[in-house]
Amino acid sequence: MKIKRIILALFLLLLCMPYLQRRFKIVNEKPINGSFKPVEDPSLDSLNLVSWKSSRFQKDLAARVNEHLGFRPSLFRINSLRTF
Repeated sequence: MKIKRIILALFLLLLCMPYLQRRFKIVNEKPINGSFKPVEDPSLDSLNLVSWKSSRFQKDLAARVNEHLGFRPSLFRINSLRTF
């Protein structure tokens, strides 16, 4: 029973690590260099019934969250090394 709790606690910590990295910068990461367009915050003024139904606001918000995810530069580098 104790092993299950330890495994659950480690799993929950693993799930929270990207948030903790983004919030507190636990590990210093080098930024990603290259040509890319930074994603802007979707403003709440753009949130209306039309943008909600067309899912434009959700796509903009998902792109913003994905761009600023914790450990993104490290995960991006690992994926690039694995791919090429």
